[in-house]
Order: sequence, then C-alpha cells, then structure tokens
Amino acid sequence: MAEIFREKFVEYFENEKVEAPSLLGFYLYDKEFFIKHTSKNESKATWNKRFQIAVTNENIKDYGDEEPDWEEIEKKICTVNKSKTNSSPLKTKLTTQQKAELEDCFNKLDDKKFWYLKASIPNSNKNQTTAKVISVEERMIKFALSCNYYHPSQQLILDLTDPNWDNIFTDAERKEIEDAGCALLRPIDESLAQQLHDLKKMKTAKDVYTFARNIDHDPEDQPLLAWLSWSLQTTSLLYLKKNKFNIQEYLESDKMYYLWVFLNKIFDGSEDIVALGKEKPSTANAAATNRKRKLSAVEPTENLKMGRRTDTTYIGGDGVELGCLEIGKTNNQTKELMDGSIKMPVVMRDMLMKLVEETPSLVNKLHILGYMIMGNKVSLLDMDIPDGYVTRIRRTKPATYPHGSKNFAVRIAPLLQLAAIGKKIVEDTFEIYSEQEISLSEAEAEGPVIPRLYSIPSSSASSASSASSNKRQNTSYN
Repeated sequence: MAEIFREKFVEYFENEKVEAPSLLGFYLYDKEFFIKHTSKNESKATWNKRFQIAVTNENIKDYGDEEPDWEEIEKKICTVNKSKTNSSPLKTKLTTQQKAELEDCFNKLDDKKFWYLKASIPNSNKNQTTAKVISVEERMIKFALSCNYYHPSQQLILDLTDPNWDNIFTDAERKEIEDAGCALLRPIDESLAQQLHDLKKMKTAKDVYTFARNIDHDPEDQPLLAWLSWSLQTTSLLYLKKNKFNIQEYLESDKMYYLWVFLNKIFDGSEDIVALGKEKPSTANAAATNRKRKLSAVEPTENLKMGRRTDTTYIGGDGVELGCLEIGKTNNQTKELMDGSIKMPVVMRDMLMKLVEETPSLVNKLHILGYMIMGNKVSLLDMDIPDGYVTRIRRTKPATYPHGSKNFAVRIAPLLQLAAIGKKIVEDTFEIYSEQEISLSEAEAEGPVIPRLYSIPSSSASSASSASSNKRQNTSYN
C-alpha cells in the first residue's frame, strides 16, 4: 500500500508547477484517490504523516501547510460507503450513452476483416446455400449490445468458459474457435518432461525431496532442471513439518511466497523475462485508460489515471508487459469472477494491444499469459487474436495443489508442467516481438488496431496485500 501513496504523491509533485505543494493541493489534485484511501475512522494525522514522508523522501523544502476540509471529506466517505453497499463490480449497469458509444464503435469495424468459421457455413443438404454466414464478431456484437451490464464482450473478448456463450455458438463452432492457432498446452523441454515423468513414481513428499536432491544438472547450462530441483525441495519440505500443514491458513502473500513461488521462480533462468510481484501498476492498462486524455481546451485536462495492479506482472526486456497473475486466499467465486473474468482479461488485452499496435503484422502470433490462483487451485490463461477482431481467452481446468504427503508427487507434477508451459508462452511471444522490425510511420488518429471501448469497472475486492515499503527512507505511508 505504501507504494501506491508514494507514486501518487510523486505524480502530484511533478504536476504541481504553480503553487507550493500542500496536503490541500494533493486533495484537490485527485479527490477520488484521497477519498478512496481514507477510512471513516482515520484521523487527519495519518494523512499529514503521509504528506510529511512524501516531501521528505522527494527532498522538497518549500511546501505549504494548508489542509483540506475534513468535514467535507467525512461526508464524502459516508456517501461512498453507502454507494458501495448498494452496488457490486459485477453489476455495473451500462448507461444509454455507453451503449450508443459501443454501437458507434462497432459500426466502424471493417466487416471484411471479420472471422468467419467453417462450421458456420450452412449445410447444402438443407437448401441453405444462399444463407448469409454470420461472423464471430457479429454474434459477439449482437450479444454485447443486448447486455444491460458490463461484460467483456463489449471489448470483443471471447472466453467460451463463460456460460453466456452457450446458446450463441454451436458445439462445432466452439471447437473451431478453441482449436484455431497453436495448442493451449504447448510441449515443454524434453529433459524437464522426462524428470516430471519420473517424479510421478515417487510415493511420498520425502521421496520427492530425495529425488530432487539427486537431479543431476548444471545450474548455468540447465536452468530448468535447477529450477525443478529447487522447487521440489522447497515445496516438499512443507509436508515434512511436524506441525500440521493446512494450506487454507496461509495468507495470500504467504501462499504466493511458499506454495506458488515456482510459477515466478522459473523465470530466474530466463535471459529476458522477469516476474515482478509487488502489485506493479500495468503500464499498458494505464496507456489504454488514458488514451483519450488531451490538452485543456473547453474542458480541463483529466488527471492521469494509474493502471490496474496485479499480484505479478511478467516483463520482458525494457518494460514489455507479457502477462500477469492474480491470487486469492480462498476459493471465492465472486473474486474469481471479478479478477479472473473481468479484471485480468481486460488488463491482458491492453498488454496484447500495446504489442499489436507496435507490430501489427504479428497480430495473430502474439500471446499473453495469465495465472488465476484461487485457494489451492490454479488455472492458466492464454490470450491471443486468432482471427479478425476477436480477442480469445483459453483456460486450463483448475489444477489442485497437493493436500498431503501421499499425493504430493502426482499433484505437484502437473503444476510444474503448467509453470513450464507459461514460461514457453511468454518467451515465445517476446522472441518474435523482439525480432520484428518496428517501422517508422506517421502518427494517426485512428486509435488501436482493435478498439478499446472503455475502462473496466472499479473493484472493491482487493488484491493480495503487498509488503513493499519505501526503501529510500525505510518509512511507511500507512
């Protein structure tokens, strides 16, 4: 949480050019942020402390002591709290204006680029050869405009695990959509695959620990085997503790650190990819959210909005976002729907669109990785654009974490395979993106190759709490 305040204060200081910065100025700069991060019982001393830490950390000597109207803030907090109790992020209604904007955006799409499925071609035996074939986009658009609430279809995101699509595509059409392009479960390194095969023969967690110690490898030349040995030793030790091991008692941050760490640790052996797990705001999501921001004219310039935070962001080279991860402490269906079916798909789509805008010739070859962890289960998400304007999401069935020593080997092996597949997705995308020439071109006002309609609704569900602090001064804003 401290990192959120630091970034917002720095943003305010950089934009405050007229008057000396003050807590009042910070409040006026972004009232929504200030109210959102002020609890009802929080005293003004807390915000004064945050401001003092910020000016000290940024070495600002000239600042004012003006404060906001705390009575006004208290009233606004009460209003916001009432609104929260009466609404849900999963029940965000579309306004008439938003529907009109959607329809206008859809009407600008080039229907010659739509995705037409072979399974949609009418059967000649039924005398329907003259019937018009309806594209995937047309069906998605019709459904999107019929929605009264926000739905990913309004971003042309297609996730066939969503039951809303059950009556819109036939079984044959669904299969063709799922099978288009490369397979979801990609082949992994042969030496790693052989070790995972042998791993399943182990009977207990102690057997796995011994097996891991005996994996012959060179840590520099065989980083995958080094990762496998480390991951198995680290996780199997949890099942050798004398006190009872209960996965449900772990906090979100503890689960990521102790149980699922291998999902991120596998990138330690990558030359180009890093996994940043400090709830880093997505730069791609921020760029898309601020796309319509413009100079002050009739209306003032809107405040810069931060990108959505995820529990891990996978980054290649110099800041290229290639995927993300979200984790929940327990199997909470509401959080899973919000994070796994709304938040993550839109953030992943913004990551994908940023790559596509720079390298449009790779539009059908780029993939974005996602992991959705709920309690003791994990699913892998793969996002791509197989054809037309459709942004497709495919998911693996949730894989379950071992619950005891006796099933440790057979349960941990698929999870490690999943991590290797995720690494392959990220590295393959970064490789083809890095090798593609980004040609000089004139800036245009047409927007992205595939339109982004509007921002995802705010979520009251929080991500895993970050343990980050301000390392420069070793102080906390909280």
